[in-house]
Order: sequence, then structure tokens, then C-alpha cells
Amino acid sequence: MATSPFEGPQQRTAPPTTPSTERPEWDVPGTGGPPVGVPSVDIVDNDADLWVFVDLPGFAEDEIEVVGDQQSLVVTADRPAGVEEGRRVVVLERPNRVERLIPLPTPVDVSEAVATFENGSCKVSLPKQASEHYTTIDIESS
Repeated sequence: MATSPFEGPQQRTAPPTTPSTERPEWDVPGTGGPPVGVPSVDIVDNDADLWVFVDLPGFAEDEIEVVGDQQSLVVTADRPAGVEEGRRVVVLERPNRVERLIPLPTPVDVSEAVATFENGSCKVSLPKQASEHYTTIDIESS
């Protein structure tokens, strides 16, 4: 009796002799498109603002969208899919779409935010919102 799944006869399947022409489920029109990737993020807290760095290698500046509010950012990037005529994709691992909801550690003033894109990294500088964390509530006498 084998005590390990690696003991005993090994079954191997032969590689296909011709490439598969079957399309993955997500590649069939009307099924929602390819899987969405999740980019890596760093957040740096400075005295007056937050810096959010988002890794987006392989995307162009005009393919990136950044939206946000006081408490979060949403970064989305889409690049065209497909290859030149007469070529075929053998391995498809890089996503054509990435998306990330980024919760922010402190409220920010999005109207003053500045985003830049250089060397595959998007930097969003967000001034912290000037507000009191707590508001005093007066106690009324009965």
C-alpha cells in the first residue's frame, strides 16, 4: 500500500500534438472579458499629504484612469488586446485590464490631487484634508 501520493505508478499524459483552437471561456464574446489584474500599491504618509504609488508596467498614460473621494482611490488601466495579423498568442499571463480600490488611511482633499506617470509607476499626491477628527458635543441641562 502506498503511503505517499508520489509512490507507485506515475500516470503521464502526452502533450497535445497540435495547438488547441478552443478559446478560454473569458475569451468568448459576451462573457465579460479576460480576468482583471490587481496592481501593487505603496502608500507613503507625509506631514501634509499622502503619496500613493501604483505599479502599472506595460500601460500607457492615456490607458490609466484615477478617480477618488475623501477616503479611497480607484485606479483602472485598460490596454488593447490582441496581436498582429498572422500571429497567435501562445501564453497569455499579463492582464489587459487592472483595477484596484485603495482605501486611504486619512481623509484627503481630492480636488487638489495631482497624478503623474513615469517608468510604469503612477504616483498620486493627495493633500490631507484639514479637519478636526472629533467634534465637541455640548451637554444640555435637563
